[in-house]
Amino acid sequence: MHRLPRALRAAPLVLGGCILVNSNGPAISYDLQPQEFVEDFGANSGNLMAIACTDDTVCQQAPVPQGTTASCDTTAGKCVLHADVLLSQTINLSQQPGFPQSVANSSAIDGVTVGAVHYWTPANTLSFASPPVDIYVGSQTAQKETDPGVALLGTVPSLPAGARTACRNGAAGTQDGACDMPLTDSGTAALGALAKDYRTPFNVLVVAHVTVHAGDPLPSGKLDLFIQPVVAFQVK
Repeated sequence: MHRLPRALRAAPLVLGGCILVNSNGPAISYDLQPQEFVEDFGANSGNLMAIACTDDTVCQQAPVPQGTTASCDTTAGKCVLHADVLLSQTINLSQQPGFPQSVANSSAIDGVTVGAVHYWTPANTLSFASPPVDIYVGSQTAQKETDPGVALLGTVPSLPAGARTACRNGAAGTQDGACDMPLTDSGTAALGALAKDYRTPFNVLVVAHVTVHAGDPLPSGKLDLFIQPVVAFQVK
């Protein structure tokens, strides 16, 4: 498994406020602290050599960039290169600066809904189109997407080589120009349940897979990706 560098920057928070009121009490919106994930494929150059194979034996002995693996594409009869990305961040809502005191002071939380998950890319120097990036949520013990209770929240679509996100009027690659990730029902339900128990940390997992075929350029460059969920607490 290729574990790529990750960094977490302190970023300004958009503090939550009451957005609606119903018979059960106010719903208090909160923009979580943005989480940064960095995928760095290094400074590789050249193309993947065309190495004939009938099984994985030859491919496993071939020189490949650090952190990657090779296997045999038996249909093409050539070795292919794989780079598997797995990054994680642990979030403890109760310790985030700016967490709404009205939520912390409430007698009970009836539920939490997920309004959106924003994402933006301050930097993209990848030499190839980025793979789709899957975002998962799970308990603080979750280490991979196949662990029990882990749910797919959504997928950041592929970006062209060197491109940055630009979905709003703000500058490309900035929070003002952020995009909204398409969300799954199961993922929003899972994140809502995790956020409801806001004193218990939970994990966000980022998973992506790159496959390079014979003759294709070796992967190089870096993608800097920020993820920011927006939730609403229904309190009594």
